[in-house]
Amino acid sequence: LLVEPERTNLITYSEDFSDSSWSPIDITITNSATASPEGVNNASKIILDNGSSTSCDLRVPSTNVTLGTSYTFSVFAKAGEFDKIELDFSNSRMGVSYVLAELTNGTITHRGVDNTADSIEDYGNGWYRITLTGTAIATGTTALIFRLGANPTGDGTSGFYIFGADFQEGSYPTSYIPTNGEAGGVTRNQD
Repeated sequence: LLVEPERTNLITYSEDFSDSSWSPIDITITNSATASPEGVNNASKIILDNGSSTSCDLRVPSTNVTLGTSYTFSVFAKAGEFDKIELDFSNSRMGVSYVLAELTNGTITHRGVDNTADSIEDYGNGWYRITLTGTAIATGTTALIFRLGANPTGDGTSGFYIFGADFQEGSYPTSYIPTNGEAGGVTRNQD
């Protein structure tokens, strides 16, 4: 019996990475690029711009965190021409919390010293759910970042696939909670 607590996905657009709530740096986003873990053609491709090799990321800025509170950040990812993705809490409010995942063999290759927990779970058909949990060491805002790992050089067509971004207050991930522009995110009631 799977029982889950009440949780809220605080990301406003969990599947539409081209929405203005996301801030791309040196990347292009193609929506509906391939089938997601749901089996629907609603996953996005993150393409590294031609010639770019650093600071290539997709971020949600100004996410509020509270001192001493645990947060879990996750996304589904699939290898394309590139096969490494980093999830990162961007500033000192979450300490040094990040995880670098390798999407060809489903392993975590690097992690931050302040991670409370992290994981990678196989969802089949090349899809993995990568999670990062950390505890805020200060109150304020932090940006949530998806970054191409290992600094590949972009050619304007190569990238990888993502789906279902989720940011919850809590010390472990629950099942994914989709959002589509709801103010304050979407809350799923306790089972």
